[in-house]
Amino acid sequence: MTQELATDEGYLSTLMQKLRELNSTGAERGTSVTVANYSRLPRGPVGPQRTRNFIVAFLLSLVAGIGLAFLLDFLDATVKSLNDIDRYIHLPALALIPAARSEKARLRQGQPVGNSPGKAITALAMVDDARSPIAESYRHLRTSLLLSSAGQAPKIILVTSSQPSEGKTTTGINTAFMLAQTGAEVLIIDCDLRRPRLHTNFNLSNTRGLTNFLSGEVELDQVLHSYDKLPNLKLLPSGPIPPNPAELLGSEEMRRLLASLSERFAQIIVDSPPVISFTDASILSTVVDGVILVVHAGRSSRAVVRRAKQQLLDVGARIFGVVLNNVKVESHDYYYAGYYSGYYNSEDNDEDAGANENARAASS
Repeated sequence: MTQELATDEGYLSTLMQKLRELNSTGAERGTSVTVANYSRLPRGPVGPQRTRNFIVAFLLSLVAGIGLAFLLDFLDATVKSLNDIDRYIHLPALALIPAARSEKARLRQGQPVGNSPGKAITALAMVDDARSPIAESYRHLRTSLLLSSAGQAPKIILVTSSQPSEGKTTTGINTAFMLAQTGAEVLIIDCDLRRPRLHTNFNLSNTRGLTNFLSGEVELDQVLHSYDKLPNLKLLPSGPIPPNPAELLGSEEMRRLLASLSERFAQIIVDSPPVISFTDASILSTVVDGVILVVHAGRSSRAVVRRAKQQLLDVGARIFGVVLNNVKVESHDYYYAGYYSGYYNSEDNDEDAGANENARAASS
């Protein structure tokens, strides 16, 4: 205990000596701390700065949205507008067919619905209303076709597409319907011997048709059908699906048939399978006056359409142009469809207003 006490006393004396040295050194140096500015009591909250954060977030989201839109547009390789046809396909645009409105949309706008709820919608249901934008578009297509050749209008017109489900059958039927409305004798032939659809749109039997005539089973007049609402529009369904469609369509009998029909009818519309999928369209394109290439807006890729075009040109086909089908009319590029409907509606409103004014005058 005596030794520990002596040790602690020595350690304490050492600490006291160092403390005296520090105190003497600090007193000589002094302090360099000065008060630059006295703090003030804040009257409001310092953060967060909501206005600045909102502006920065809005600008960042705007830039990101614009960049994403440009990126998606760059990655989208489909044909969506007439500018795409001119820029990438390099073919004339014959017409632009707007997309058909749904029944709910037509009812909201007070427009009549062409088909009952339990009835299948046919191709001609799109032009039931003569004042509809779709009917006006097909009239524009009719005019483009009649003026596509110098001297006289083309007689035999092939309607095809690059791939299935682009609306070629609907376009062919409505084109024939519009041509027949001019009073000319028009025939539409269903040469799609892979997936025929003409007879379903006109509620016809397909037990006898083109394949039966080419096989020599029946006479031509036995397979021609008339349309009740338009007697000068004749129909030639495909008939039973054969095992060799390309051979039948490329036969000499098919050439003689088209030659004889061109003497009886002013225009002949030929519906064929897609160009890319089968060779039938390429075969038929060599025996017709010209080809209409139907392109589904927003679905058909530019590469596929260019390939179909090149495939037709390789066999010497004459392409009249492109019909851009099923276009969304909400886009500002296609204001004309709304113009037609608005023009007709304003005309009806003017007539109703005039009738009401006459009625008030008569009553007074």
